[in-house]
Amino acid sequence: MNNLEKDYIKYDEFNKLTETEQHTFVSRFLRENMVEPLQYLWLAHKHITTHHDGHACAESIMCSLNKHMSKTAKSNPMKQMLTKAFSLASSYGWTVDEVGAVSLGLDAVGKPEGGLNRWKLYQAIWHGCAPETDCSVLYTPPKGKNCKIFPWEADMMDLNFEHTEL
Repeated sequence: MNNLEKDYIKYDEFNKLTETEQHTFVSRFLRENMVEPLQYLWLAHKHITTHHDGHACAESIMCSLNKHMSKTAKSNPMKQMLTKAFSLASSYGWTVDEVGAVSLGLDAVGKPEGGLNRWKLYQAIWHGCAPETDCSVLYTPPKGKNCKIFPWEADMMDLNFEHTEL
């Protein structure tokens, strides 16, 4: 609430606005802070949950999204914070199974089952928010996986050198 009042408007000032001005303010706030992160998160969700490489790319995608929003929204800490919060909430949702039990991405013997690991996703999100982290190095996609789904990644070189060029 303090960030909201500091960056936008104080509570008592908001109450003095007309209803139309309040609607305009809320619309502007949502557009400036939530639309872009939610659009990118929806793109990530579609890839992670439906694409055959989705689970293998999840950590790379979440790190990349949060790194991009941290860099491009430096002057807008609210957008950075909301991107991280939406990412954490999405990761939680992806790792809860149908009956509400937490999926740790492990089978009955404790080995990875190909599912998503909540704690690794959380770690990827936090790494993406850290200025010293290079997501393309720390979360290099597995061999043969294309994890570049965002527009800003189109010109990025693949750092997976485990393949042979013909």
